[in-house]
Amino acid sequence: MKAETSVNVTCEDTARTLGVALGVWAIAITSGTLHGSFARLDPVELGAVALSGFAYALVVVGLDRGVRNWLDAVSPRAYLTVLIEADVLIAVSAMLAMGLVEGPIEPALARFPLALIALFVAPATAAAHVIGIARLLRAPAVVAPAYAASHCVKEG
Repeated sequence: MKAETSVNVTCEDTARTLGVALGVWAIAITSGTLHGSFARLDPVELGAVALSGFAYALVVVGLDRGVRNWLDAVSPRAYLTVLIEADVLIAVSAMLAMGLVEGPIEPALARFPLALIALFVAPATAAAHVIGIARLLRAPAVVAPAYAASHCVKEG
């Protein structure tokens, strides 16, 4: 007798879904910035917006198995490369944008282009760093072959 198994297969393109979600988030932040929506907020409220984006990214990865599996399939070298590139992007774009700032920094964080960095790029990159650290902590320990050979105990 042949046993039937029920397999629930979901066909999805996680990379495309994440790309669209990040694109919509970036467009929303850019649109709000260009229309002056964030200029009306206090610095604490701007921080809350950035923190909510950071927290949402972590929650999505924590709850969505498809996203976790897709991120785990990315090679550690590629993941680290993207993190370094994002950090460089933040540093260079912030330095260039600081040249456009006149006066105190707090109001400038609500204007383009610093708002895009503070409310989109930095929270997304911070979440990616936390996810990368969690991934490293879950990875099995790597032992150098020379170290392993020198610490082997021969029995018999």
